[in-house]
Amino acid sequence: MNKLTKKELANLESTFTRIQKNIENGIKKLNITPAIRVAKVWKRDQGGGGKSISITGDTIEKAAVNYSSISGKKLPDSSIAAKNKSTSSKFHAMGVSAIAHPMNPFCPTSHMNVRIFLELGKNNNIENWWIGGGFDLTPFFPTKEESSIWH
Repeated sequence: MNKLTKKELANLESTFTRIQKNIENGIKKLNITPAIRVAKVWKRDQGGGGKSISITGDTIEKAAVNYSSISGKKLPDSSIAAKNKSTSSKFHAMGVSAIAHPMNPFCPTSHMNVRIFLELGKNNNIENWWIGGGFDLTPFFPTKEESSIWH
């Protein structure tokens, strides 16, 4: 397998932080009056950290756009690889998630996320990787017509 270099890791992190910024800018544009933005940068004791952004406004009641990039020397117990007794000794995971609650009760709440997970062996060799994500809408007043359009 390929080795994960510091430059490749920085490129991945740059891509995910750009995704976060693009989503944040899109949400801010939806509000007629300037939105209130609160950002919190956080660190993780075991390695990595992220940035959580909360936005409130007159069109979007509340939204959050979160970025994380974490690493560790042991795969999390919740990982499938850990359950399958993977020989990987390290991991690196990053992603962006966003959720928006509009003011209009006829507009659905939305949630999306995109993630990458890398199992790293000796010398940062990538032994396994996974990328994925999802998007969903949660209507307060669902209609059959809108459900068929979405699906």
